[in-house]
Amino acid sequence: MQFSPPTWRAFGGEGEAHEASRAEQIEVAERVQAVQGWQAWPACSKRLGLR
Repeated sequence: MQFSPPTWRAFGGEGEAHEASRAEQIEVAERVQAVQGWQAWPACSKRLGLR
C-alpha cells in the first residue's frame, strides 16, 4: 500500500511504510479507512466503484 509519511505516522505507523510488514500496513490502512473512508484512496476507490 502507499502512504504519505505524515499519514503513516499519524495513524500509528513506525519507521518507513514500505519497510513495514504486510500486517502492519493493513492495520494502519484500516485506521485510515475508518477515519477518512474510501476518499483516502481516490483513484482506486473510484475505479472499484466504492465512491
